[in-house]
Amino acid sequence: EKISSKKIGLGVTDSSFVELKDDGKGVFKTELYTNERAAYLIDRFLGINLTPPTTIRTLDGETGSMQEFIPDAIMYGEIEFKTIDEEDDFNEKHREEFMKMWVLDLIIGNFDRHTHNFLFSGDTLYTIDHSHSLSINFDEFIKKVNVYVGYYRFFDKELPTVLAQSINKFLENFEYQQILEDLLEEILGKDFAVACLKRIRLIGKMIVETGKINERALEYAKL
Repeated sequence: EKISSKKIGLGVTDSSFVELKDDGKGVFKTELYTNERAAYLIDRFLGINLTPPTTIRTLDGETGSMQEFIPDAIMYGEIEFKTIDEEDDFNEKHREEFMKMWVLDLIIGNFDRHTHNFLFSGDTLYTIDHSHSLSINFDEFIKKVNVYVGYYRFFDKELPTVLAQSINKFLENFEYQQILEDLLEEILGKDFAVACLKRIRLIGKMIVETGKINERALEYAKL
């Protein structure tokens, strides 16, 4: 049950900050909202776990995505570093989380990752605002992986072992793969669902077999 809502931001996703009775607070979007839910599902099925819980709800007659609001979080672009060295130390400390975020962006084709759509609450990174990913790319998303997405890029760098393990677990579970494909098809349609699973298998295989992602191999790969 909604207690209050207030429009926020200047973007194209028509976002509102919503307070719910006995269920915390959330960000409600009515434009490009299916991408928010789809990105969350991919994030969770692969065990990346950076995106706050995101579902689809109807509120005051409008359907959109409802994403859990993270209290006391700050956008990366608003963190005040006293020196360049302090910023470098912070980035190095969170290198593994940045790598996971980049892999997620490759998979969902997110070309709008910037310093104001990932957050930190304490030492925990959260990825938000996945509107400009997945189906926004139309035919390009279905045909190939765009290697020029993501705020950070880590081609040919050793990726976290825990990431490879969680992706391998998904790749070995055909039932999970089918469930994810069915959920994505319901949200985005068959073509996008199939393309998503193909790129997960393509990128996932690279990570599991080599521990890295090769830029040239990925750029010339076809879905």
